[in-house]
Amino acid sequence: MSRGAIDFISLMYNVDMQTSLIEMVRSTVILTLNPEYTQIDGGFNLLTDEFERNCKNVPNGRCNIYTNTRVKEVHYMENPNNSSIRPWVRLVIGENSTAIRFDSVIVSTTARAASLIEFEPRSLFVDKYRAWRQLHYDCATKIAHSFSRSFWRDENIQGGYSITDLPIRAQQIPDQSRMHITTDRGSLTAEKIIFLPGAFTKTIMSTLGLNLSINLYELPSAVHFYRSQSSSNLTVSTWSFTSTNSDHYAGFPQDQSNYLRIEPRINPTTMQTINSPLDLTNKPDQQILDRMLTWIGQHLSQTVDLTNPIMPIDTMLDSMLSDKGFILDYIPGFEQKLVLGTDSWSSIQYMPAFAEILARLVLTNGSST
Repeated sequence: MSRGAIDFISLMYNVDMQTSLIEMVRSTVILTLNPEYTQIDGGFNLLTDEFERNCKNVPNGRCNIYTNTRVKEVHYMENPNNSSIRPWVRLVIGENSTAIRFDSVIVSTTARAASLIEFEPRSLFVDKYRAWRQLHYDCATKIAHSFSRSFWRDENIQGGYSITDLPIRAQQIPDQSRMHITTDRGSLTAEKIIFLPGAFTKTIMSTLGLNLSINLYELPSAVHFYRSQSSSNLTVSTWSFTSTNSDHYAGFPQDQSNYLRIEPRINPTTMQTINSPLDLTNKPDQQILDRMLTWIGQHLSQTVDLTNPIMPIDTMLDSMLSDKGFILDYIPGFEQKLVLGTDSWSSIQYMPAFAEILARLVLTNGSST
């Protein structure tokens, strides 16, 4: 057969005429069996829709996307008489044969689709394509199917790669043992997850069949006091204090404006619980603030200026287990996948230690270490 006939068969039937049997076996053996997949729920068109939205945000109209537009011709343009002029590419697209100039073009179609486009000069593109195939570049079509039920698990197939003698040639079954999370911002897939849901701990854990005895509170966010001149030479660090009546307060170093932030913490004996984070009123409890101001006047009068405190206009959510402890453990039934930390705003001073414990739990796969 002629060179052209061989190229035609190679192109249209995806047959590597210059690849030896040993090379084909070798390419299969070295093929990685651990590919990474990105799943798009709702249809692949969501990806191009997002590209189009981002493109429109590029200033000065420097980005354009043409959808449902046929590419008719690709012309590689250069001036052999003037090497200072950089080569460029002209595309002819659409029913009206609109010509557009580009510095460079990436052709990512299948070989069969590319055969419907007129490339000029033809010899230049044919030579490049032949070079790719002689480097054992395979022209492949990838088709992904979505099923409502993972029926392959009935055959104990959890994921992997298989080769057949059918026209399909190869199948890649993704490993669906990974965790899939869907949120109002999109979805993601991960092998392991650390849950730190804060005020939403009880709500989220109930979806996993875990009933936690945890109480939820609404607290004033913080009171800001200007630091007094008499304490300007003192170093104020992060602190936490519990009074004799179980009122609990915490303070933080001054910010750039020289204000100290002081916050109330949970006192189960005097504060009322709320049923859900959705019950947040965002109205500070004046009784909590009054007790807090009294305590600050008794203990911090030499540190802060008591005359003009900046009072909070909003609230924050905080949670506490009934035994006032914390959970840093695996979620029952998901020991190899999910780790839970019942963090709360009251435990912020312990966060570095909690983070290290949770990281070790999720990385050791249930090991006692």
